[in-house]
Amino acid sequence: MKRFYLTLMLILFTISLYSCSNANSNNNSNSQSSEISDIIIYESSSYQTNTDYIEIPQETTSEISAPFILPDSYSIDVDYIYQCPELPTGCEITSLTMLLNYLGFGVSKTDLADNYLEKDYMCTVSFNDAFIGDPRWDGGYGCFSPVIVRTAQKYLDTQQHGYKYIVENISGTKFEDLYEYIAHDNPVIIWCSMSLIDIYKNYCYTASDGTDVYWYDNEHCMLLTGYDKNEGTVTAADPLEGLMLYNSERFEYIYNELDRQAVIIRKQ
Repeated sequence: MKRFYLTLMLILFTISLYSCSNANSNNNSNSQSSEISDIIIYESSSYQTNTDYIEIPQETTSEISAPFILPDSYSIDVDYIYQCPELPTGCEITSLTMLLNYLGFGVSKTDLADNYLEKDYMCTVSFNDAFIGDPRWDGGYGCFSPVIVRTAQKYLDTQQHGYKYIVENISGTKFEDLYEYIAHDNPVIIWCSMSLIDIYKNYCYTASDGTDVYWYDNEHCMLLTGYDKNEGTVTAADPLEGLMLYNSERFEYIYNELDRQAVIIRKQ
């Protein structure tokens, strides 16, 4: 009988130990689960809070200008001026006068020639430095693009609104690329030949600095005011002939022979 009671007590004691072990295990599990849950809740709360401070960049749209499409033809209305009789060799300064008048400056060709144009004599400087001779003389020669640039700038510097304009020597520009200036309402002073006849580059003299100076026989200067790609023509205000229509290929050929000299004046 004693053995029975001892066996029963041992069984009860074992059951008691097993229950306590399970209870402790459950408590530990619940504790760990609670800690993990707290961590997860904390992380979730932190992440949620941080999103309140994230700046999401707004989509911006910038205006993209469409590429310029050159029209097949374009013409600028310019009042042409004859260089004669006052300036028999003043095609360059007369072309500049037409351009300045087009821009709204009421200057005369003789005012520019007498008061703004740099002039000098043969055997001193080159045609890039000054007008050789005088445009009032029948025996005057002429000048190249740098002289007209300086003359235009010198005049604009004396005018109230002259600062609004920029004088640019665009010499070297391909002939057809000049069309874009025209299409933007910028007439182009351009060096060519009288009636587009052949030109001849000849040695003229040696300047005082030792530089050999060359001149182009039949040299001329006009104001290019229009073009028509379909017809193969250009329009120019010719100081000798008036408003003229010329073959564009021939004009390009002479323009290239004269070293592609060209000048514009545009608004800033």
